Amino acid sequence: MKPLTTISNHKHLAVAAVITFVLTGCDSGALLVAEPANNDLLAEDTLVPEDVESTLAEDVTADETVAPTAIGTATSIAVDSAVVSSTDNDASGGAVATAFLADRAALGPIKIMAVGDSITHGVPGVSSYRRDFTAQMQAASCSFSMVGSQQTSRASGGDPDCEDTPPLGDGWGWDGTQSCLVAESSSSEVFVGAHEGYSGHRADHFLNGRVSSAGTNDGIRVAMEIHTPDVVLLHVGSVDLFHQQGVANALDDIENVVNAIFETQPETLVLIANVIPWFSENPYPRIGADIEQVGDGIAQMVSERHDPFLKLVDVRSGYTESMMLNDLIHPNTTGEAHIADAFTSVYQSLADCPAL
Repeated sequence: MKPLTTISNHKHLAVAAVITFVLTGCDSGALLVAEPANNDLLAEDTLVPEDVESTLAEDVTADETVAPTAIGTATSIAVDSAVVSSTDNDASGGAVATAFLADRAALGPIKIMAVGDSITHGVPGVSSYRRDFTAQMQAASCSFSMVGSQQTSRASGGDPDCEDTPPLGDGWGWDGTQSCLVAESSSSEVFVGAHEGYSGHRADHFLNGRVSSAGTNDGIRVAMEIHTPDVVLLHVGSVDLFHQQGVANALDDIENVVNAIFETQPETLVLIANVIPWFSENPYPRIGADIEQVGDGIAQMVSERHDPFLKLVDVRSGYTESMMLNDLIHPNTTGEAHIADAFTSVYQSLADCPAL
């Protein structure tokens, strides 16, 4: 994996502030050195091969939103705002993230940007984990808004903007045979929202940009500059292996995406997922094992960086084959709820949501 990129002084000031707070209020022996737990990251990308994808009319699932509110630039985190999160695997890191979110929340709704492939984008018949994530956040009275350049809407019974291109359907299965008129679930609710999900896009596409039927992905740096999110939900990597990029290359590109986020906007809380499992043997028999290695590599990266602004989201634990659509690649409504639970749990362990 690429060497760790230097992070801005604001982060170091925040860490120093929290350490000062902890040392003055507690016995020095209680200050924990970062010893990350086996956090798992959310990251799975759409499985549409590049040579097929250009012919497909891919559609995006939309995110639920809380109306966006302009948020100004926050000052450095105050010492007295630091609250250690007992649920975080790094006591000082948890305090920094908690103080950061409190600092941002004082200025207005927290801006959250979901980034990833089809797991973030969504597929016909299901909505992506973003629907459940926003619903859970709203239920907890968390103050937030979803941001991004993608703004999509779809009822599960069919998409009015979808055009079938026989024999490939609209490309929402690994082999592109699903029709956009065929529902995969009984839900007919339409939801609208903002995100940076692009079906079929690899991690390197989020570095270099890519134009496809899933939308125009200008790259993570541009997205960060335009939407200035406070929090990024990141779930990428599976498409890299579907395109047989290899585990090492995929992990390099994923870490470079993380680096690009921090280089563009150092004070950003990144919740990264260890990609959900793969139960299909397409396009090669050991892809499931390789995706598991990518998830392990993401967890290792988070552990080794000791960055209080980088948190692991374990979407893999407890995820079963029954949570998949028939393609054994994309989550069904149960799988989406599982992913949302994992992201929400990490976020809400750090945030001060009134209803919690």
